[in-house]
Amino acid sequence: MKELILTVLLCVTAIQAASAQSIQWSESQKMAGRLSYIIPLGGSDFFTMSYKGMFGGSTYLNKHSQFLITNSEKIQVKVPTGTGMMETLLMINGELVIFLSDRKDGENTIYLQKFKTNCLTNGAPEKIMSYKIPKGRRGNDYFGVVQSEDLEFYAIYYQIPGKNETKDLYGYKVYDKEDVLVSEGEHELQYDNDLVALTNKYLSNSGDFFVGANVFVPTGNKGLFKEKYALDKVILMHVTPEGVNEVNLEMKVGKTLSDFTFSSDNNRLLTFTGLFGEKDNRYGGISGVFYFQLDFDKGEIIKEGWNKFDKDFITSEWSDRQKKRSARQEVKGKGKGTPTLFSYDVRETHTLNDGSLIGLIEQYYVHVVTTTDPKTGATRTTYYYHYNDIVAYKINTEGVFEWVTKIDKAQVSTNDGGYFSSFASYINDGELNLIFNDNVKNYTETGVFINEPKKFLGTSYRKNRAGAAKVTIDLENGKMEREIMFKRKEVAGFVVPKQFCIDEINQEVLLVIIESRKKIKFGLMKY
Repeated sequence: MKELILTVLLCVTAIQAASAQSIQWSESQKMAGRLSYIIPLGGSDFFTMSYKGMFGGSTYLNKHSQFLITNSEKIQVKVPTGTGMMETLLMINGELVIFLSDRKDGENTIYLQKFKTNCLTNGAPEKIMSYKIPKGRRGNDYFGVVQSEDLEFYAIYYQIPGKNETKDLYGYKVYDKEDVLVSEGEHELQYDNDLVALTNKYLSNSGDFFVGANVFVPTGNKGLFKEKYALDKVILMHVTPEGVNEVNLEMKVGKTLSDFTFSSDNNRLLTFTGLFGEKDNRYGGISGVFYFQLDFDKGEIIKEGWNKFDKDFITSEWSDRQKKRSARQEVKGKGKGTPTLFSYDVRETHTLNDGSLIGLIEQYYVHVVTTTDPKTGATRTTYYYHYNDIVAYKINTEGVFEWVTKIDKAQVSTNDGGYFSSFASYINDGELNLIFNDNVKNYTETGVFINEPKKFLGTSYRKNRAGAAKVTIDLENGKMEREIMFKRKEVAGFVVPKQFCIDEINQEVLLVIIESRKKIKFGLMKY
């Protein structure tokens, strides 16, 4: 009875601390391996996929009802010609589907395997498409699957590299949720193989398929006996059955583009946004955010914006010594010491109903250290994964920054890919919400954030210092509130933001808490 009362008290404490939003917690349970996917069915019913073992391990599909596993089956990757490769998993028209591939005799065939709610296969794998690798081309082709945000469409795309004078082939097929073919095409890229790199693929809610690409030019210089190339332009390709409508995203003089992403609304407008830097800054880095808006039907850029981060914003947490050093470098030559942000990646973009855009970028880098044992000569390599500050911003309908804010965060882990790092986010009632692991010493006893940059502590996973933080940002003015959502000792584990499932259709968030190597717990939060 005492244990039951204690458990109830802990849950009540966690709920009260969760920013006045109730969380329904599951019991602790075992998982068949390490969690890799969550597919929501609504409420506390969902599928998970987990991987058990090291090299050559097995993948399991698990059905959860009221949070608990009711069915678990090892996934068999069987195709009519033998054993295939498991590629990706989607929920299509309310049915769980896994895509399988099989390469034989110069042809790659894609199969669609459906599953029942008891995790058993629903019929034999269905051949959805195939493509041949023409003679004279290299065999290292690749393909992928992308789904529209409203889950009404999915697309399978592929690229077949050319050889010598032959250019790359690019193909695609778009299906609706009933698996009916909507559009398809195969096109030859108009650029030499070494001068183009396809970067992004996007499928809109209207079934329009887009591809982003970097186009390079030779510099005339060589590095390690190989020709060096410089980024010439970034293009956006609207791929249709009739052909490819190419839009050149003209870079401003002296600008370099990097790490972009897509978002769209229901008015057939596509937002293309990412990061830019200054070519004349020898230290590189990120100066700001660019923004383009494309009209699908006209194939024209109708809005454009280049928004630089203010120097004061970039240096707000620098020491006086760092600021003075940067100022000295800046006066030595144009742009050489201009403050910039480093190692940021675009994480998410959200197009709001009025056409404005919310963006999130995060500082991320990997530090690799290799050591050698002087006695045996054996080497050991350690990977340090750094997930640090988040920058949130809003670009209004005119393509201009409305507000920019930085969320302090310092997360580092070794040899785990940053499993407990980064963040999860969702938009609710005019607010942007972010959840991530933090150090409770950055907060008062009542859970309020102590905004003292010089005393800020990195994320801790120690029992008395670990906790989940929640940041709420007003979408109108960028005003931010930050607090502890719950502490590790209150929920007996760590949150895994990368595995959170944001179910926008049902307006729910499935939280994941790892208690130990074999124990896991789930939480359901409605918004």
